[in-house]
Order: sequence, then structure tokens, then C-alpha cells
Amino acid sequence: MSVLTTISVPAFSGLDLVRATGQQKRFRFGIWGFCLQSYCEGKGAAYSIEMKLDNANNETDTVNVSGGWTAGLVLPVIVTIAVVVVAALSFTNQLQLLLICCLAVFVAVFVTFVAVCIDAAFLKHMEGKLDGYGMNVSAGPGLWLTVVLLLVLSMYTTLVFLRFRRRYLTSSKEEDEAITWFPMAKLSKLPFLKKKTSQEMYDEFDL
Repeated sequence: MSVLTTISVPAFSGLDLVRATGQQKRFRFGIWGFCLQSYCEGKGAAYSIEMKLDNANNETDTVNVSGGWTAGLVLPVIVTIAVVVVAALSFTNQLQLLLICCLAVFVAVFVTFVAVCIDAAFLKHMEGKLDGYGMNVSAGPGLWLTVVLLLVLSMYTTLVFLRFRRRYLTSSKEEDEAITWFPMAKLSKLPFLKKKTSQEMYDEFDL
């Protein structure tokens, strides 16, 4: 799921984040580029685009979308990296690696939440940008997929934390048993640690 949102437009034209339809045109905006009708162009991160649209006076205007608004759309890449780390460490039983897994999934949830906020801000920006041109601006499948990913990661965070807590408690119990068993059972049998009665102590010092 995270990989699909990362690939996005133009590789997967159906996974756009925001789409605008009107004036017999259909724009689809993704992470790495945009599509106009069936033509897609990949420009990389923080791309800019110029759209030729007719206003209410039947005059052609140039609507610019700067790279500053599309730069934040690349956050799913960081989410994908964090998800890969979580997937690699989720099968381990080592306490230290489970702690790293917890931190990675927390980072993934936080970055995904920020990505959803940026996508929503970009959607509102495009609605204001295309207001007055008869364009219908809506969220694309890529944005909704990011929202679903946020929910899934949030639930998975609880599972990872509970597993880490159970492993931590188990590890602490094993250490306590080891500390109790070894010194008390072994060291107490040594002659110089053996408890003596008051009579034995009196006999030692009786001259």
C-alpha cells in the first residue's frame, strides 16, 4: 500500500492525489508529475505546472502551480522507508530490535499524518486556484489510500507496542529469576557465607 502511494503519477495514472475536471480537460496531480487527459509527464519532486484555462470572459488564463506546493507530496517516500524497516524487524524477538521497530512505526505514523495534512492542504489550494474556471477539484485515489495507510499503521502501532511490552516484561522476569537463582542458591552454600548460630559464634571467640 505504501509502495503504491509512493509510485503514484505518472507511473500509475490512476493513483493521483488530486484531480481537476472541467472545460473538457482532466488534470491529475501526483507525487512525481501530472497527467492531462491520457498524456502524463514526470517532472520529479517539487515540480511546477502551467495550465491554460478559459475564464468567465472566455479569455485564456495561465494558472501556475509552483513547486513549493508539490514538494511536500514526497513524504510517502519516507513512510515507505519506515514501513520497510518495520517489516524487517517485526519478526524478531530481540528486545533492542523491537524497540527500534516501535520507533520506526511511530515515525511512519507521524510522517503519514503530516503527509495527509499536506495532501489536504494541496487539495484546498487547488480548489482556490481553480475557482472561477468551472473546474471540479476532488481528492484522488492516492490521497484516500494514504488515509487508509494512516489508519492501518495506527492500529499496527498498538500491536507492536504490546509485543514490545510483553517481551520487555518477559525479559525482566527472566533476569530476576536468574539473579535470584544463581547467587542465593549457589553463594549461600559457601562456608564463609553460611549463617552461624549464636553458640557457634561464641565458641569461635571463646578463649
